[in-house]
Amino acid sequence: FLRRSKEKIRRFGKNLFGIEIGSVDRATELELSNGMGRIISRGLLSGITGNPANLILIDDPVKNRQEADSETTRDKVWEEWQNSLKSRLAAGAKVIVIMTPWHEDDLAARILKSETNVELVRVEAEEHDPMGRKPGEALCPELGKDAKWLAEFKRSYLSDAQGGARAWMALYQCSPRVEGGNLVRRDWWKFYDS
Repeated sequence: FLRRSKEKIRRFGKNLFGIEIGSVDRATELELSNGMGRIISRGLLSGITGNPANLILIDDPVKNRQEADSETTRDKVWEEWQNSLKSRLAAGAKVIVIMTPWHEDDLAARILKSETNVELVRVEAEEHDPMGRKPGEALCPELGKDAKWLAEFKRSYLSDAQGGARAWMALYQCSPRVEGGNLVRRDWWKFYDS
C-alpha cells in the first residue's frame, strides 16, 4: 500500500498538491516535505504505538473466510482495534474499514455495534443508503461498474450453489448471512397439522 502511495506522490504530488516525499522515506513510513502529513503502513499486530492518527485505513484485517470463522482470530483483531488502533485516534479522527465481513461477529460487526457515527456502505444500494443511492444502484458507475455490470456480476455469484449466495452477501453486501438461511433454507421448513 505504501509503495503505491509513494508512486502517486512522486508522479502527481508536486504538480497537483505542491507536496513531495520528505526526509523520512522508509519501507513502512513516509513524511511529506511540507511537514503536514505522514503515512505509517503496517500489518495487523505489527505495532503503531506512539503514533497519533487523524485517519486510519484498515484494509482486510482478515485474509479469508477461514480466518474469519476462527473465534481466536476475530478476538485478536478486535483486541488490536481496542488496544492499539483506537487508542491512536486524534480528536476528530476518521477511520475507514474496508473488508469482507465473513462473520456476524467480526471487526466490522463489532464496530457497528459498539461505536458511534458509523456508516456502512455496500456495493449494491439498499434502503436508506448513506450515499443517497436508490435500492439496487451500483457503487461506482463512473468506473464502468454500473447497473448492467452489477446484474451480471451478481448473477455469477448467485448461480453458484456451493456458497455463492453467502460469498455475494459477505463480499459485496457486508452481510455474512443469506436472507432465508445460510445452511438450512427457511423455505425448506414445512408445517404439519398432527
